[in-house]
Amino acid sequence: MQKKYLQEGQLLYIIATVVFAAGILFAVISNVFHLRFYALWPCMLKEVGHLYCPGCGGTRAVYLLFRLRLVESIMSNPFVFYFAFLFLYYYIGTTLAVINKGRRIYFHFRIWMVAVAGIILLWTMVGRNVLAIFFGIDYLGEIVPYWRY
Repeated sequence: MQKKYLQEGQLLYIIATVVFAAGILFAVISNVFHLRFYALWPCMLKEVGHLYCPGCGGTRAVYLLFRLRLVESIMSNPFVFYFAFLFLYYYIGTTLAVINKGRRIYFHFRIWMVAVAGIILLWTMVGRNVLAIFFGIDYLGEIVPYWRY
């Protein structure tokens, strides 16, 4: 009797399927029961330095993404939307590969994915703080009061 080994990428695809199903289930349950969820701990950079870190607004962005309020989700934290886009890119592409070829699962990160992620993280760290401090533009509305003279 021969041992069966998972083909390259199958385990990742199985995990992605479970995560995708759990995400849809959680989105449906949170919408039906109008659940709200919050970050488990406060952002120290925001609490002490009154500046946004790259993760600020992330929980709010996930909450809004589950409610399909895409523009508000992107405004809260664009990295969450970008990560969801990459996840769907991987999942849909891999599902099509499995259906069409029935063989190996292919997905390769591209340099543009990393570059875009870096730009988004730089924007969420620097751009939002510059807009809030110097121009009073703060979509999240959490640090401008500390920077007004």
